[in-house]
Amino acid sequence: MLANKRQERILELLHQSGQVLVSTLAEELGVSDETIRRDIMTLHQAGLARRVHGGAVLPQPTRQEAAYPERADTNKEAKRQIGRLAASLVEDGDVIVIGHGATTDTMAPFLSTAAGLSRLTVITPSIVTLTSLMQLHQAGKFDGTILFLGGCVDYHNYVTGGSFAQHMLQNLSADKAFIGATAVDPDGIHMYQSEENALSALMIQRSQQTYILAESEKLEKRALYKTCDLDAVHHLITDQTAGLSASFLTALREAGLELHVAAQEVSHEN
Repeated sequence: MLANKRQERILELLHQSGQVLVSTLAEELGVSDETIRRDIMTLHQAGLARRVHGGAVLPQPTRQEAAYPERADTNKEAKRQIGRLAASLVEDGDVIVIGHGATTDTMAPFLSTAAGLSRLTVITPSIVTLTSLMQLHQAGKFDGTILFLGGCVDYHNYVTGGSFAQHMLQNLSADKAFIGATAVDPDGIHMYQSEENALSALMIQRSQQTYILAESEKLEKRALYKTCDLDAVHHLITDQTAGLSASFLTALREAGLELHVAAQEVSHEN
């Protein structure tokens, strides 16, 4: 059995029971204990498992998230490239949802009539995206409709949320949803905030196509709340794939996700 297949099986068993033993895995997979230890080390280095004496356990979920200004200032160019690529996948007349996050907020400046887009309807809980689109409209560069999901304002993340936002979204339908994620791994899409997670899950349900926007450093990681399985979304937009494991890329393919890489798009333009 190839290494990536063994590692996928190890992850499958790990998510079933929360822990695995080297001796048990070696017997089931028909390889030596040392081979299993190497597989576990690979998963450990990728953040998908935590190596312990005699085996592995699930990694501790991400429990802290920086304030919005700090997140927006981190990997700024990667975020901008992802936002630009995401906006290029929007078509005239689309009804789109733009979710929470410093990465998805970078889409708005590219949704202009100057980019050849018109008659858009944008649904969003993001105060940053709302402000950007209003500025475009005032400059005569956005002729679409904005549906702002009202609710309780989250000062930490510059968004609205809660039951009011969810109730409004429940009565809407979209062609495409562009969702930011705290982390993505073979088990699915993950977020840090419970309210953002619930609203994002509803965005996915209310849209025909879902695009996950995440910088490469968020891939093969986990966070506190799981939004959905990989096969519940259709596209993953990231800045690069260097360093990603073969098992993770295989998981994306098997889930039917189309992978869009911003760095490759930029290089093709040069």
